[in-house]
Amino acid sequence: MGRFIATGSSLLGATALVAAALLGLGISGASARVGVTSATDGDPLGKPPDQNERVLRIGIDVQADEVVTTHANDRAHLVFLDGTSLTIGPNAQIKIDKFVYDPATKQGDLAITASQGVLRLVGGRISKTNAIVVNTPSGTIGIRGGISILNITRLRTIAAFIFGHSMTFSHMGHTETTFRPGSWITGNNNAPPGGPGLIPPGGLGGDMSQFSNNGPPAGGGGGGGGGGGGPGADQQAQNFGQNNNPPPGNGPGNGGGGGGGNPGGTHNPFNTGNQPPNNTNGSGTTNTAGQTLVRTSQTMQGFANGLVTTGRSTTIPSVLLTTPSDVTITTDATTNQTTGRIVIRNLNGTLLVPTTTLNVGGSTGGSTFTDDARYSASATNAPTTVEPLIGRSQSATQTTKITSSGVTVDSQAPVISTQNGGMPACSECAYLSWGWWSSTINYGSQTSTIASAPYVVGVPVTNMPQTGSATFNGFMTGNVLNGSNSYSATGSYSSTWSFSSRAGSFSASFDGTNYSGAAIATNSSGTNFAGAFTGGGKLGTLSGAFFGPGAVNQAGAFGITGSNYKAGGVFAGTSTGAH
Repeated sequence: MGRFIATGSSLLGATALVAAALLGLGISGASARVGVTSATDGDPLGKPPDQNERVLRIGIDVQADEVVTTHANDRAHLVFLDGTSLTIGPNAQIKIDKFVYDPATKQGDLAITASQGVLRLVGGRISKTNAIVVNTPSGTIGIRGGISILNITRLRTIAAFIFGHSMTFSHMGHTETTFRPGSWITGNNNAPPGGPGLIPPGGLGGDMSQFSNNGPPAGGGGGGGGGGGGPGADQQAQNFGQNNNPPPGNGPGNGGGGGGGNPGGTHNPFNTGNQPPNNTNGSGTTNTAGQTLVRTSQTMQGFANGLVTTGRSTTIPSVLLTTPSDVTITTDATTNQTTGRIVIRNLNGTLLVPTTTLNVGGSTGGSTFTDDARYSASATNAPTTVEPLIGRSQSATQTTKITSSGVTVDSQAPVISTQNGGMPACSECAYLSWGWWSSTINYGSQTSTIASAPYVVGVPVTNMPQTGSATFNGFMTGNVLNGSNSYSATGSYSSTWSFSSRAGSFSASFDGTNYSGAAIATNSSGTNFAGAFTGGGKLGTLSGAFFGPGAVNQAGAFGITGSNYKAGGVFAGTSTGAH
C-alpha cells in the first residue's frame, strides 16, 4: 500500500489510495497537497513553498511547508487528509511543517508551527495512534485523539484540553501531561510549563469568541464529481466524532450532494455554540439542562477580609498579619462535600490582637459541592477559641458559612462587578476561586459579626519565576463603612511586579477613589508580598501571594481607613506580561 509523505516540499509514494482520499476531499491532482480549505471568513492568506501568496478560498488545497496568515477579520478552517481539522482565528500565523499519512494503516505524523493566534484542533486518524505536534514560542504541545484550543502569543501559550486521550506541553527539558478533559496548561517562553489546572467557567470565552462570525453556516464541500452524496470536506474532519467518540452535541452537518460540490449540512467551524462540554472522566455529572458539571478534588488556599462589628465598634482584621494559608477550602468529588477554614486575626481590633479559627463543613456542619464554581460549607454553634497574643484564650462558639460566587450570584448576597454570569471582572484568573463568607462569634460577653465579606482562594504557585516581570490586572471587592452607611463596593486592580527584585508597584480604583502604592516580597521565595497605598486622603495596606503555574495569578486581602471611612476586602488579578 502507498504512503503519503509531505515533509518540507516532497511527495513520495502517492498511490491510488491517496488519489481517492484527495477526491474525497474535493481535490484533483496530487502535488504536495496535505489537505483542503473547507471554510473561510474574510481573506486568509496561504503561501505554499516556491509559490506566490494567495487568498485561501473554499476548496483550495493546502500543502506541506505552507504558511497560513490571518488578519483581524479573517478565519480559516483546514481539513487534512487524515480527517484532522484546524480552525485558525484572526491575527494568526501557522506553518505546516510535516505531514505523513498512510491511508492503509491510518497512521502518520502531523507537525505544525504556530507563532501566534488562537487555534482549535480536532484530531483525526493520525491522532488516534500518534500525537499531533504544535510548536509554539513557549513550548511543544502534543495532542492525542482529541480536541484542543490553543491561545498563542510571543510570550505565552495557554493550551486547553477539551476532550480526548491526552495532551502534553514540553519546554526547557520539562513535560507536563493532562489526561483530564476540561483542563489546561500554561507555558511561558522563558520557563518550564506549569502543572495542569481546571478550566473555570467562562475561562475560554475570549478564545471562543475568536472563532465566531456573523455569516451563514459553512458546510463541507460536496463529494467529488460522480461521487454522489459523499461527505463534504468539513464533515470528513468531523468524522472524528464517530472515530474518537467526542461528547454528544458535537456532531457534524450532513454532507453535500455529489457532482456540484455545493456546501452541505449546517456545521459551522466558526460557530462557538458547537463545542463539546467539559467531560470529567468520572468526576463530573450531567444536570437536567445537559451541562457537564466539573468537580475536582482539591485544596485551595488564600485570603479573606471584610469588616467586623463587635458591639458598637467596626474594625478591619489585621491585613499585614495575614498569610495565604489563612483560608483553606477543600472539595471532595467522591463525597460531594466541601470543608473549609478561615483564620481571623485581630477579631475585635484591640491591642491584644486576638485570633480565632473558623472551621466549616465536615463534622462541624453542612456542605454542598455541585461543581468547581458552586460549593458551600457551614458550621452552626461550633466550638472554637479566641486566642490573644497576651492573655488567656477564651472558649467561643461560631456560626459561619462560606459560599462560592457561582452560588451567591442569584441569592441575596451583594452582587459584585459582573462578568460571565456574575463573576468578578477577571475572566482569566484561571487558578482562583472566590465568593462570600459570614460569621457570628460568641466569646465571653462579646459577639463579633462579619456579614457578607469576600474571600479568594487558589492553587498555590508552582515554578515561581526568579527573573523577568509581569503586569497583573483584575478586581477589588469588599465591605465599606462610610459614615453611617454600610455597603459592598468593587473596583479595579493593576500591579507591575519584578520577579528579580521581588518588588512592585500597583494602582487601584475602589469605591470611586483611585489609589497607588508599592509592595515587596515578605518571604525568601518571593511567593508572598505586602504593601501600602494612598489615595483620596485615605491610607491602605495589603497582603498577597502568587498562584498557579509560573505565578500567573495574584490575590490577597486589603484594608483602607480614612476620615469616617473603613473598608476591607480582597483583590485578584492575572498576568499579561513576560515571566
